[in-house]
Amino acid sequence: MLEWHARAVSEPERDFWYEGRFVADWIDPRVLSDLPGTFAAYDRADLKPGLVATLALYRRLANEVAAILNYECLPSEEQIAAWISDL
Repeated sequence: MLEWHARAVSEPERDFWYEGRFVADWIDPRVLSDLPGTFAAYDRADLKPGLVATLALYRRLANEVAAILNYECLPSEEQIAAWISDL
């Protein structure tokens, strides 16, 4: 989703490295500032905040990409929250 978002919001000719290489060079600075919160430490207490941050960032980018491409973004945020809650 990071690459899709970068492609959707930038010029089409821009070079995007594969497999996330040099992501800091091509990602939207707003997204780059949110990325550290998506990584959890290796303890149980940090896993949930990392997951929640990852889901929030993914959802935000997916909604922006969908809006640019004129798509509907499914499933809804409520459905995703319910699925995670059930886990």
